[in-house]
Amino acid sequence: TVQSDLKEYLDIHAKFVDAVLNQRDETVTLLAAPGSPLIVAVTKLSSQVDDLNIKVDLMAQSIAQGGVDAYVKNRVTATVIIALAIVVTLILSWAFTRSLTGPLGKVLAVAERIASNDLREPVIVDGRDELGRLLSAMARMQNNLRVTLGRLADSSTQLASTSEHMSVVTELSLQGIQRQNDEIEQAATAVNQMSAAVQKVARNAEHASVAAKESSRSA
Repeated sequence: TVQSDLKEYLDIHAKFVDAVLNQRDETVTLLAAPGSPLIVAVTKLSSQVDDLNIKVDLMAQSIAQGGVDAYVKNRVTATVIIALAIVVTLILSWAFTRSLTGPLGKVLAVAERIASNDLREPVIVDGRDELGRLLSAMARMQNNLRVTLGRLADSSTQLASTSEHMSVVTELSLQGIQRQNDEIEQAATAVNQMSAAVQKVARNAEHASVAAKESSRSA
């Protein structure tokens, strides 16, 4: 009967709405697939309504003018039921589509933000489905990138400090070497001067010796 088919449809419809609200995608897909209980229930209900319309038409032809109001009422009821079923199906389809496009847009926004090197804003994970797991993986990736970049910055700072220290040490070493070279040059100059003085003394002594010999011979 129409009532039993309507009750069956409403029960399945309630399960479908619960699956959409709780994001049970597999259940939603099963219920919305061709040949699913929901589609079968809608088809049966539509068939019952069509049969009811036919019966109402036949009854309207056989009853007196006084039954026209009942005919119109039943026809309006059937039309309202069909329209309501169509509206509910459209709303559920829209809600299901929105439940998928919303998280996908969020994942895309996070990926674009990370690609633009913006790692400051934390990634908020608000689901346990596949999209939620993808957001969780992207959050871990962002944290790892932030830690790696921090380590690189610390290493660069340490390298710059070490390079500066090495530059100072090298400068001091060059200054020490220069001082040693100056001292060596001064020592070499002093040795040359002493050597020249010794040679002069030797020559003077030789001249004095020769003069003394000549004086001795003259005496």
